[in-house]
Amino acid sequence: MNLINISYLCTTFSSSVSDWEKKGGVGYLLDGSMSSHRYSAHTLEEEGSFVQVDLPYISYVDSVEVVLRDIYLDKVVPLNLSVLHQESWIFVDQFSKTKKISIGATISAIRISRERRGCIVLSSVNIYTDRLSFNSLINNISENNQKGLVCVYAPFYGLGGRLSVIATALGLIGSQNSIKEAVVDELTSKVIDYPKKINQSKFGNHYKILKSGFAEHLVNHIFGHNTYQSEKNISHYDTSDYLPKQAQKAILVTRDNMRYYQNKGEQSEEVSRRLYSRIIPSYSVMERLSRLEDKFELSNKYQKALAVHVRHGNGERYYSSVRNLWGVKPPSGQKIYSAIKRCIDDNGDIEYILLSSDCVRVAEFIQSSFPEKSIIFLSEFVQDVGLGCNHNNYLFDKTLLHYRRDVAVDLNDEIAFSEILALSKCIALCGGESYFFEAVKAFGVCDLNKIYFLDNKDRYVRVDKEFQEISKVDVILNIFNELDVKTDGVFIAIYGEKYHLSYFDDMLFVGTKEEIINNINIIKNKLIELRLY
Repeated sequence: MNLINISYLCTTFSSSVSDWEKKGGVGYLLDGSMSSHRYSAHTLEEEGSFVQVDLPYISYVDSVEVVLRDIYLDKVVPLNLSVLHQESWIFVDQFSKTKKISIGATISAIRISRERRGCIVLSSVNIYTDRLSFNSLINNISENNQKGLVCVYAPFYGLGGRLSVIATALGLIGSQNSIKEAVVDELTSKVIDYPKKINQSKFGNHYKILKSGFAEHLVNHIFGHNTYQSEKNISHYDTSDYLPKQAQKAILVTRDNMRYYQNKGEQSEEVSRRLYSRIIPSYSVMERLSRLEDKFELSNKYQKALAVHVRHGNGERYYSSVRNLWGVKPPSGQKIYSAIKRCIDDNGDIEYILLSSDCVRVAEFIQSSFPEKSIIFLSEFVQDVGLGCNHNNYLFDKTLLHYRRDVAVDLNDEIAFSEILALSKCIALCGGESYFFEAVKAFGVCDLNKIYFLDNKDRYVRVDKEFQEISKVDVILNIFNELDVKTDGVFIAIYGEKYHLSYFDDMLFVGTKEEIINNINIIKNKLIELRLY
């Protein structure tokens, strides 16, 4: 049974607060961290010291786990665990060598205390319940909520970007913040069971409050379109302050705000895992994952599998006039090979490569590069070569639009989420910069030193202003079309009789029209080296 940690929805207080906690406390007792190298609660040395955690409402609790600071372990244990049941405190068990104690009862609070004089030093307290009880708890919070809510509305992103926004927004709840309710828009709710879909009767008022908290131009950036607009990428809006301290009725949470919840000494992947773990996939996502696992017999392969995600682009066109950036430039074949080779060399027991990508050519390239490995390509619903990605229809070559297959947004989200969860179960992970791979890492269970990076930092690049898309120069465009060479990412500049061809910011060829025709195979091979087709 998969249990859910509800500690971040709770509140806590202690018998006293020492100067150690005031000056050196790290994080928050209920933030879900598993680090034993910190303390977030530190009482005075006294008789009857205790730390209490109150649930938001009476709820079933399966178990309670404490994370103790390792260097003080012998000085702190044993600790008593009591629960508040029907207004009576009941002793359950002691934390000594055991860090997790079963409860199996409906309670309203827990208390961790010492029998003898001394202090209590804790890193974290985690409280677990089952999914049915969690849903009941969330419904209670929603029905009785008078303190506002965290509303996630991010239709301009793909699923990876939305998951990042949701995880960041849930960080606002995981503190002493009095707001304990989070909701998502209707589209996202189709693949996520928690946070819940917003109640439309509440949405109107909160939507107005949200809009009133920002300057008009920023409101237009956020709410002016229902599709992603590259010129209005709010993930690059600088909030300039720690999120909970923003002096506005509403707080702007973007894909890049996760760092605001990073504790001292905590790696970025650790904070991501804390916050993403609060997101609960829908039953439809879990059913699709189950079908995926049955189809490829993944349950028996995860422990010998390397997860690879390659955000290729597949002909997707991106242009930001504000930042003067072009994309999406894929990682070259050499970069893909080098990253995977490094993973395999470091993990000798890898037999399978689980691959997710937006381009089928990536799967073909990896299979030919590593013939001794079994390649399992999870992404069966991707567009054909050069036809872009599923979550938008921006192409360099617009004449290809009618060849694209229609994939409903909610179905694409369901497919993507199931692939994220499948990849996250592997013993090693490899991927580049993308919010899809951020989610894979965050839901991942492997050791952090088993995460490898594919260099794709140049997927958005500056192209010299003298260059323009090849579609603007018919005489050369026709050569490419007649010889069936795809033009996505190809730029051209004209200097006298010479045509300078580039693939984004990489030079392809310089020559006259006749020289281009005579050397088209060289150009094609260079493109295959750079984009795999």
